[in-house]
Amino acid sequence: LIKMDYNTGNILWDKTIPYSNITTNPTGSQVLHGNPIECPNGDIAFSVSHRVNTSNHELFIVKADSSGNLITSNSYLYPNTSSVVYTHLDMNNNNEFVLIGEEYGTMNNPLLIKVDAQLNEIWRQTIWANGTIGGVLLNENGSVVVAGEQNDHRTIKKYDVSGNTAWTRQHSHYNTQTFSTSIYNHVEALSNGDYILFGTTNFAMHYPQIYVVRVDSKGYIHHQLIEGNVYNDVNLDCAYSSGENILESNVLLQIVTGTDTNYIVTDNNGYYKHSTDVGVYELSSLPISDSWVSCSPEIVTLNSKDSISQDLGLRPISTCHNLKVNITTPVLIRCFSNIYNVSYQNIGTQAETGVYVEVELDDFLVINSTSVPYTSNGNIYTFNIGNLNIGETGEFTIDITVDCNTTILGQAHCVEATIYPNQICLLNSTTWNGATIITNVYCSPNDSVTFELINIGSGDMTQARNYYVIQDQVLPLYGTYYLPQNQDTTFTLAASGYLYQIQAEQEITHPWGNNNPSAITYGCNAGNLITNSLNQLSLNDNLNFTDIDCQQNVGSYDPNDKQGFPTGYGTEHYITKSDKIEYLIRFQNTGTYTAFNVRVEDEIDIATLDLSTLQIQGSSHNYELTIEDGNKLVFNFNNIMLPDSNTNEPESHGFIRFKISQKANNAIGTIIENDAAIYFDFNAPIITNTTFHTVGENFIQVVSTKPAKEKLATVKVFPNPFSEQATFEIETEKNYQNMNLVIYNMMGQAVKTISSNGNNRMILNRDNLTSGVYFYQIQAEDLILDSGKLMLK
Repeated sequence: LIKMDYNTGNILWDKTIPYSNITTNPTGSQVLHGNPIECPNGDIAFSVSHRVNTSNHELFIVKADSSGNLITSNSYLYPNTSSVVYTHLDMNNNNEFVLIGEEYGTMNNPLLIKVDAQLNEIWRQTIWANGTIGGVLLNENGSVVVAGEQNDHRTIKKYDVSGNTAWTRQHSHYNTQTFSTSIYNHVEALSNGDYILFGTTNFAMHYPQIYVVRVDSKGYIHHQLIEGNVYNDVNLDCAYSSGENILESNVLLQIVTGTDTNYIVTDNNGYYKHSTDVGVYELSSLPISDSWVSCSPEIVTLNSKDSISQDLGLRPISTCHNLKVNITTPVLIRCFSNIYNVSYQNIGTQAETGVYVEVELDDFLVINSTSVPYTSNGNIYTFNIGNLNIGETGEFTIDITVDCNTTILGQAHCVEATIYPNQICLLNSTTWNGATIITNVYCSPNDSVTFELINIGSGDMTQARNYYVIQDQVLPLYGTYYLPQNQDTTFTLAASGYLYQIQAEQEITHPWGNNNPSAITYGCNAGNLITNSLNQLSLNDNLNFTDIDCQQNVGSYDPNDKQGFPTGYGTEHYITKSDKIEYLIRFQNTGTYTAFNVRVEDEIDIATLDLSTLQIQGSSHNYELTIEDGNKLVFNFNNIMLPDSNTNEPESHGFIRFKISQKANNAIGTIIENDAAIYFDFNAPIITNTTFHTVGENFIQVVSTKPAKEKLATVKVFPNPFSEQATFEIETEKNYQNMNLVIYNMMGQAVKTISSNGNNRMILNRDNLTSGVYFYQIQAEDLILDSGKLMLK
């Protein structure tokens, strides 16, 4: 081994490692062919082939330290050859290696071996027959790409992390001349998943040529191209004409060829470009909201080296105000500065004037600064936007501090953003009669919480529908309701500091379908609330013009993670079949220097999620979105210049947030999983946690069947918290002969029931209950007389 100075070429050191130090059989021929590699920690690795006998070679990986001193080595048998064996070596930042052995001159069965950081073999595969290898690449995710020649064709092949063949591609020559040799000599990966291949050819054994080829993530060279714009089809003829504007917005496109369906997305200027192979393609632009409808699909046919321009139209079908707003913060750190990002877009069919956004902040959040001016009225802050063209987007930020003196760690905080002018944009329907139900819930005087259902539509309900009241993780109230036009109904529960949420079934023929209205409140008669149930069910933000962000403040947290909302009910994370899932991917630069570029990759399970319903809900920074392999979302935050957390903690955070619907045929019990990979510059990816949801029905614990219109009992519990025994004293105006004290765990499961037997005092013994939070209810005659929370020490 010889190490030389970078600038002068002077020898810094040279070291000799005897073969006897790495093999027990040092006789025979030994040939060094592998390129030396500098490991991330400064060690040096190289490969050696060693002829053991007339039938076998050993392949070695040898590791030395930064001064050339031997550290370790391992051997791997290459069977059935008497020829000299060439080797190729590569490694990744996880300290894994791939090693290739290849017989000289015979072009027969190159062997690929993958080993771990301790040089133990993981798997091996024979690459191909009648070919040779020019280069090998070990990707950071553990997959392997090999490049070379097989059967007189330049060839590239990919193996997945387990050694299974992912794909093989053979590329013919660029012209009709006969080459004596043509091979890919080297392969490199690009940051977007494409590959660069370097090759050489010899024509008639004399005139060598060097060439460079770029292929996509599946190994294809694309000579065919479809490109175009998405336009506003004002005259409704689905043909782009003078005077019709390009929709300057990210629009999802669907591309169908044969039985394959893929998706791509336009850039912010409404332009798309799709490199592909020869074939017949059906192209459609998908609506950006319910105010639009797609034109009929365009059919294009691509022959070899075709380049086709094809514009795609979206037709306006309504003229109501259709604006969209989203508010997100990656994290709420108690006592420190945090940044809310507010993004907005005109997804309607007309330009808007006099646009403004109202943000209602939690009482415990204090504004430090904003990126645009505002006026305030109490805790409602108004931001004037001005004019918004069709498809136009914008954003602003609010820097807040979670008050340190009045909050407790883990306390819940909700903020709500609403954009104006707005209205509920509904499609015409021959079956819907106009009834539209909305919900409200709010803290009331006398330590109670009030729930409200209102029909704000243009017609009476056609039939009774169900409503549900969720108290943390139990269902104390549910029933049916019927409302004529402009009528409402309310009911009340005694408030004990729980998280309260009401959900109601919408009018059965409503254009919103199964998107049930809901509303949430918390902290009534209890002040600060700590709850793990904050986002277990969908919030009342299905309308484009309003958005709610609820989360608990934290002290410590995982800065690079993935969350799915609603989080789901219970340990199985149950959601209904109609629930859309909103994913939030958070990232933070916790390194020691600015991150220039960040890339987030998210592979969507298209067996359970409908990629055609993808909606971007917001982001911390500008990004470019591409869709690879038909289902992998790639968000490129180019030139993000994300500071490290030591230099600027509030600005070191980032996020991307998107919403997607389930497949319509998801069965009860279907599990939906998702994770993401986060790349900071050229570093190895950070793989987030895996979120999961289970499709279910009727999963909330029912504890009563009759609503209580008012507080029916006064209950004293002492001591609370308790260790061994708690006493319940109950005062009621009505004399109930039998009352039951029911204790529920955090899953809403009844774990203990005590009967009063005519007395107004009940004793709860600890028995086999474990420490933690419990809920109690006093029940009589199918009514809840009172409820509350218990702490068991």
